[in-house]
Amino acid sequence: MQFSSASFLLLSLALFGLVSCDFAKVQSDVNDVQTSVNQLNTTLATASGSDYFQDLSIHNEAQDLNSKLQAATTDVQATTEPVTESQADQLINQLTVVEKTTKQLTDRLIAIKPGFQKAGVTSLVKSDTSALADSTKSFGASLVDKAPDSRKSQAQDLADKFNADLASAVAAYQ
Repeated sequence: MQFSSASFLLLSLALFGLVSCDFAKVQSDVNDVQTSVNQLNTTLATASGSDYFQDLSIHNEAQDLNSKLQAATTDVQATTEPVTESQADQLINQLTVVEKTTKQLTDRLIAIKPGFQKAGVTSLVKSDTSALADSTKSFGASLVDKAPDSRKSQAQDLADKFNADLASAVAAYQ
């Protein structure tokens, strides 16, 4: 009987570890996305769009953000345990801050389009913006799918805001 109790305890700890690991990985991914969004926003805040070397830095940061969004989407989709209301609230609160920064970022992308045109990199910006819009849409849909029913509406509203932010930038470069 002691063996069974010990086995049960180890199994319980292992399962608890997996549950925590799933959410912990998603939380880590969201932190990575937030860091990338903040970095890109900071770079864009001082950019004119007409400096080719700075534009390449913006391109590299956009690609980094896109990679982080894709990794986050994969990890969210791989999550096997249900997300709790508390966990959903934590992600919604954090991503609400990220959405405000994303709005600033996309507004700035639109504002400096003449500089990008002058530098001859609008096709690169268009490609990056479209890729970010697609990855953001997938990430948002994955999060909404995993959200508890009681938080799906909030999660969808937030995903819609992200999608609208990026849609305006994509439209500006069409």
